[in-house]
Amino acid sequence: LMRQLHDTEPADSLYPMFIKPETGKFYKNDVTLGARADSLYEYLMKQGLQLAGLAARDAEVKAHAEMLVGMWGRSVAGIEANLLKRNSDGLLYVQERYGTQMRDKMDHLVCFLPGAMALGARLTGKAAHVDEARELLRTCYEFYSAMPTGLSPEICKFPDGGKLIADPGAKHSLLRPE
Repeated sequence: LMRQLHDTEPADSLYPMFIKPETGKFYKNDVTLGARADSLYEYLMKQGLQLAGLAARDAEVKAHAEMLVGMWGRSVAGIEANLLKRNSDGLLYVQERYGTQMRDKMDHLVCFLPGAMALGARLTGKAAHVDEARELLRTCYEFYSAMPTGLSPEICKFPDGGKLIADPGAKHSLLRPE
């Protein structure tokens, strides 16, 4: 699967969330780091990190690790260039893209990204990713602290780049243990 994704990597390295299993080609240009797509980005980094530790033993493993690390690094560059935005309070968040339209919303599931970016900085050598990770983690913290119960809603919005609010259609918390 990862080799197929590598061979069909979009120009901005942001993978649309829908792929046709019959052809391996993407359809629609809907990009999110939240539900339906979070695991791809998380596993690019995790698999690259795991395989990098084994790479000295096997040339094929080394090549696969380098492919994954490259995909991760390019994806983070795509996220930085196309999806990161600051709201009116200075919180850094990750937008979603539907076709050419940007949406000022961030799923709680995107809160994997700060940890992945901090760990991934070990692979890419880009210390700036650690700083961005801290800022995104602050936003994730605000998902919790902005709510009276201290539970994060599934989705927060930043209307027109403004203050963080719970998405009226997703104010619930699914109580995932992660």
